[in-house]
Amino acid sequence: TLQRSASYFEALEDKPASQEISSGDGETKYSIKTLNTLQVGDVVEGLDAKKKSSLCTVEAVGMFGRGTLYGNYTEDHFVLDPASGNVVMHGAFGQNTTEDKYELLTSCPLGVDESGTAFTPLDSDFCGDYQKGMSWSNYLALHAAILRVVRASGPYWFEGKSYKDDKNLKEFSPLMCKAMLSCLNNPKDKCQELEDVSEIFIENVLTSDATQATRKAFPKIGSPQEEGSVSFVVSGGGTSFHQTPAGIGLLTVSSLLIILIIASGLFLVKRKRTISKLDSNEELECSEDGDRII
Repeated sequence: TLQRSASYFEALEDKPASQEISSGDGETKYSIKTLNTLQVGDVVEGLDAKKKSSLCTVEAVGMFGRGTLYGNYTEDHFVLDPASGNVVMHGAFGQNTTEDKYELLTSCPLGVDESGTAFTPLDSDFCGDYQKGMSWSNYLALHAAILRVVRASGPYWFEGKSYKDDKNLKEFSPLMCKAMLSCLNNPKDKCQELEDVSEIFIENVLTSDATQATRKAFPKIGSPQEEGSVSFVVSGGGTSFHQTPAGIGLLTVSSLLIILIIASGLFLVKRKRTISKLDSNEELECSEDGDRII
């Protein structure tokens, strides 16, 4: 689970019309809030899909008991690794304390705490402790899917009281993570597993109240890609992540980088060949004893 309750966030007093942070000296007013006082609908700072500063709406926040934290995070919580650009486990770094643990989901892929750390709403409980990190593209797809599920059903997924116990949660959540990613990558052919796993997850992990809310939100559970099914919501109506605006943007940036790399390589090869040709011409202009031929 996520953060210590005393983590600080700058929350906007009035929700802005635009979700981008202005670099000018506007009259935007902030109030300092601790994590345990944030509510759904509050607006905090974070990073968007391009890792640029943005204003983000709190979509879900809840407590998950007490535990060992290192700085603001549990050892297995996923945060952004600036060096690789991917998300990785936080690790056992920082002051070791035992405190209340909270989960926070915002409309942005990453939140930013008072120390400047960019964090996700995920830890190893969801995808399994064997997965030490995740590519940025996979994480973006997963965050978008989780956001759609929360908006379709409610924020109770991020409250510890929605689950029967931690043991079953940790056992079945990785199956959900794997099935969601598979469905997101191939929504036309790989979503039956997600529907099957969802049934198992509901029956074995959720409390009766959460089960009732989930079945109400997904009346067609078990029927892949039918409106009202889990896979329909997760995949955004049968659209793979790479067909969404965020996915297209990510592919565009990646394509441009590849083109630049190829272009740079061609330039270097061409330049090398030109230099070699000049060297050959220089040799032809010289006699065996080193005198220039006139």
